Amino acid sequence: MTVSYNQYNQLIEKLMRKIIESKYKPDFILVVASGGFYNGVPIAKALGVPYSVILARHYKENSDSIVDQVEKKVLFSKHIAAFDVDLKKAKRLLVIEDLDDTGDTLHDLMLFLRKILGQTIEMRTAALWHKKSSVFPVDFIADYIDIDSKTNKIPWIVQPHEGLINSLKKKFKL
Repeated sequence: MTVSYNQYNQLIEKLMRKIIESKYKPDFILVVASGGFYNGVPIAKALGVPYSVILARHYKENSDSIVDQVEKKVLFSKHIAAFDVDLKKAKRLLVIEDLDDTGDTLHDLMLFLRKILGQTIEMRTAALWHKKSSVFPVDFIADYIDIDSKTNKIPWIVQPHEGLINSLKKKFKL
């Protein structure tokens, strides 16, 4: 399933509308990179909320990644990059991801954040897409993905920036 920039922007607007209509007012947004960067940063900037980025990826054996924390199946970067913001002072944190696939990333990230930030911070999650097979209950979802009745498979999503990356690789024979 290839998503155009126009479709992508509409999903971001839909997600932001759900956050605003909920009356939830985060005082900090944590964007899960790399995919969540493309939707999380515009939402944070539009809301006027400070944001930061954390890198996450599924754990691979014999990985040489520099990581500080491994929670179950997901690796997280050593540092959460932020300017002039102390994440530990946040009262309401919104974690934004692009796609909640299995639920592993958000589940493990929330465990990781609880260890760092404690139990008193209110944390909620948002994602553009949520696969119905995911085990994680995302708070704000723009769109749900289910098994395609024609192929009997969950569709693979090609986001606009991924299409651009693929095009650049092809054009420059990389």
